[in-house]
Amino acid sequence: MNAAPNTQIGGPDLEQERRRIATRLEEIARLSESNVPAGTFYGEMLKRLLETLAAPAGGVWARTPQGNLQLQYQINLKEIGLDQSEEVRASHEELLRQAVTQPRPFHVPPRSSVGARDDGKPPAGNLTNYLLLIAPIIVNQQCAGLIEVWQNANRPSQAITGYLQFMTYMAELSSRYQRNQVMGHLTGQQQVWTQLEAFARQVHSSLHPTEVAYQVANEGRRLIECDRLSVVVRQYGSKARVEAVSGADVVERRSNLIRLMQKLSEPVIQWGEKLVFNGTRDDSLPPRVLTALDAYLAESNSKLLVVQPLRDERETGKRPSRSALVMECFEPPAEPQQLVARLDVVARHATSALYNAVEHRRIPGRWVWQPLAKVQDGIGGKAKAISAVAVGLVSFLVAVLLLVPYELEMDSTGKLVPWARRVVYPPAAGQVLEFKVDPGSVVPEKSQLAVLNSPELFEKYLELEAAIEGTH
Repeated sequence: MNAAPNTQIGGPDLEQERRRIATRLEEIARLSESNVPAGTFYGEMLKRLLETLAAPAGGVWARTPQGNLQLQYQINLKEIGLDQSEEVRASHEELLRQAVTQPRPFHVPPRSSVGARDDGKPPAGNLTNYLLLIAPIIVNQQCAGLIEVWQNANRPSQAITGYLQFMTYMAELSSRYQRNQVMGHLTGQQQVWTQLEAFARQVHSSLHPTEVAYQVANEGRRLIECDRLSVVVRQYGSKARVEAVSGADVVERRSNLIRLMQKLSEPVIQWGEKLVFNGTRDDSLPPRVLTALDAYLAESNSKLLVVQPLRDERETGKRPSRSALVMECFEPPAEPQQLVARLDVVARHATSALYNAVEHRRIPGRWVWQPLAKVQDGIGGKAKAISAVAVGLVSFLVAVLLLVPYELEMDSTGKLVPWARRVVYPPAAGQVLEFKVDPGSVVPEKSQLAVLNSPELFEKYLELEAAIEGTH
């Protein structure tokens, strides 16, 4: 390794060493502005630091949200002798704790302690044979980590100040890196919240089940960052139907993959639990679910498969969920928990949207009620709509009474009498044998109306006839 910056270098060698130090600082400065993983940054930073100081070992510690120190990167720590005894390790841990509570650059000579022994615990110190240099990483006036370097004990004491100064520069670059990472994380969270807000707005913008399903499938896949997201809606009974598949304009229902997906979704919806397959077969699953899962995996190349039933809080009773999400990844990450967590977030928004759409589809006579609702909104609300309907009905009734002709019919009990009446009396009382006219016919004057049989007249007729015969 090249010699560390100290007073033993002079002339051209000193200028060359300064240029190397400036170059290393520039490299770490550029790296602190990048989005590399923490292990990569701390590893490159520590390598250049040890090269510059010609130190044999070093380590970088970062504080967790709980306040504990976690080793991010180390070089040759086993050669220092920290694990040679429990006392050496405990003394070093106590030294780190004090360095966090009192963040400042300092050094600890070999085989020395800082402070006194407390309650039988070893004092904080450096019980190794190397010179220990520590510089804190300060972020927002708080100690966010530590950089420690073990230097050979034969180094001149006047060089320690230069060592700590260079380590402070590296700590400042590490602090810049951590701030950039926090800002990047916050920016990423802001982007996720923006995408989630847009997703929620889009999935609730329609009440058509197919449109909602396509919004959930396509926008949800972008939010989860999976390879394929499908939406399954349970039809009448227990039959499931794949409504949408991300990236596909039309669902090919005759496809063997779609049919097997429906056969897998039906028992999972009936089961009511989330199905997670990440490459390992779980024999504890229900038999129907396990059989359908094996059949689907034989057709699909999914390495990560999650079937999430969607049950809205408004669904009561023991009936199964009305829909489900099927998430697939063909090359999943090593830790798929983040994808599953994002699926849960998408599922919460998709559940209510799909429930509203399916409930809206079940309303009978929507083609009648929807135009009426638009008319009601156009009039200005429910009260005005009712008033308008009442006024319209009254106006229609009045118009009918005025414009539609209608014959007046009245029912009553009475006796029918002629307009002009003529009373006709027979010359004598008797029995009517025959009528010579019909009812309603026109009768001329002196017409014969009826034939009358009168016993009194007949007796007089006989008497008169006998008197006539007696005179002859």
